[in-house]
Amino acid sequence: MNIIKDITDFIFIDHPPQPSDLIFIPGGSYPEVAEAAAKLYHQGYAKKILPSGKYGIGKDHFFGPSSKAQEYQEDYSTEWDFLKAVLLKNGVLEEDILKEDQAQYTYDNALKSKEVLDAANIKVNKAILCCKSFHARRASMYYQLVFKDCDLLVHPVDIKGLTKDNWYLSDQTKTTVMDELSKCGSQFKDLI
Repeated sequence: MNIIKDITDFIFIDHPPQPSDLIFIPGGSYPEVAEAAAKLYHQGYAKKILPSGKYGIGKDHFFGPSSKAQEYQEDYSTEWDFLKAVLLKNGVLEEDILKEDQAQYTYDNALKSKEVLDAANIKVNKAILCCKSFHARRASMYYQLVFKDCDLLVHPVDIKGLTKDNWYLSDQTKTTVMDELSKCGSQFKDLI
């Protein structure tokens, strides 16, 4: 079906990694995203990583990891604390992890990450955005709005078994992707 291909091509972005100034991780509770960022870091694609996140909007605390809970079973105050712990457990040096622990949604992740970088006088010309694969388009759009002069490369990470090749095969994964598609329209109408 052409409509499935069109939606897949729009939502699922994937760029080959290139040497970059920084790796962004929008907030979240999936360790797979931070694990992928750590791999890119060890492969020499960037020397700094900026995870971002407090906890979801409308929530009053971070609920913990969404998967691989056995491996990362600890108490974390924020998404940033959790992502930092995953990065450290995967061999990223603490001094190479920047801190943004106030953002509560994706656009906020981008805005507050820019504030952190501006305060540290760090200019980012090229960056890798390491994010959930089904969230790649929306996350990319937000980060591109904020980091206008940055060459942004998306490194998608499949979670919960949801991939660009199977998203349309179950009601649950279809709902996840179609919700993302809807948000790409509804959340940007006032920003562009």
